[in-house]
Amino acid sequence: MSREISTEKAPAAIGPYVQGVDLGSMIITSGQIPVDPATGAVPDAIADQAHQSLENVKAIVEAAGLQVGDIVKTTVFVKDLNDFATVNATYEAFFTEHNASFPARSCVEVARLPKDVKIEIEAIALRRESIGRASRWRQRAPLSSALLFVRCRLRPRLRRFCPLPLLLLSAPRLRLAPPASRASLCQVNLAAITSRHITTSSS
Repeated sequence: MSREISTEKAPAAIGPYVQGVDLGSMIITSGQIPVDPATGAVPDAIADQAHQSLENVKAIVEAAGLQVGDIVKTTVFVKDLNDFATVNATYEAFFTEHNASFPARSCVEVARLPKDVKIEIEAIALRRESIGRASRWRQRAPLSSALLFVRCRLRPRLRRFCPLPLLLLSAPRLRLAPPASRASLCQVNLAAITSRHITTSSS
């Protein structure tokens, strides 16, 4: 499910599109041209146009509850790549001013832009808690995989002998171990379980 992002601090949509969409973990802005949302004016200088476009992107990102630092990707459309050095300097100053890391970026020259402006910028931003949840899931993945193996791969007639506590007791070790060591710990535990099964079934 997506939610429309709308703010008076960025230019209103002038066609069948929205200023941005909120996907929950990610927001995507429409391309922002350098129109002052309060006056509708467009500055002449390319540096001023680049700054106004970035301010419009910022307004949409903040309307979704995020910050400039949450932007992870931008696409910059310019009418003349000879302006790139000026655009780049303005772009760098903007992110530095907001103490934000530089996001990934693409920059392309186009034949023409709406209202005959010189630049348009769009952005993608991520909610940091979503990144944290994904990271925690990856850290738990080796343990989850090991448990799934024990429950699903062992022969049905031996499942009743399966010493799951042997693996569960090692869970704290798995969580505290470096990611590179977790797979090895799981293999050791599974080897012990398999050995125990063979001994039990033989007796």
